Amino acid sequence: MNWRAWLEAFQRSIAATGGLRSAGINDARLKIHSFSDIGKLQLPVVDNAGELRQLYRSSFDKLLSSDHATSFFSSWFTSGRSESFQLMPCAMCSKDEVSILLCSLQMTTLALRPARYFWQIVGGEMQVHAVATTFRFSRQSFEPFRQTVQDALADRAAAEIISL
Repeated sequence: MNWRAWLEAFQRSIAATGGLRSAGINDARLKIHSFSDIGKLQLPVVDNAGELRQLYRSSFDKLLSSDHATSFFSSWFTSGRSESFQLMPCAMCSKDEVSILLCSLQMTTLALRPARYFWQIVGGEMQVHAVATTFRFSRQSFEPFRQTVQDALADRAAAEIISL
């Protein structure tokens, strides 16, 4: 399944269980030359945007240290490698409400990049295509779906235990 289809399916599942879309950024694209440049990605503005941005940043730092990401990012100078990553920090807005940031990143490496001077050409570049959406969940909006979600989780847990 491609990254866009996964993202759309996941967004539908959140909405189907009471999540209300509150903000989004579709198809943000940026070129980065170092990992610190990923901070240039503009995230949706919500009430607790500062907290979500901080959680996004720590999630991204943890992603960078994962085996999967380390393998991908070690080939920064290999042209044409592509991978998608999903980050999903959540933060409480109030006692009864939570914000969820669903951020999907499609990253493609380029070994050569356009440059003014020849020694800059081999500097490597990564193109980042990002889609970010925030959802708000409240107890009230989730309540009609609570039993369905609990049943689905119980069924999956039972199936996993049986498979062991």
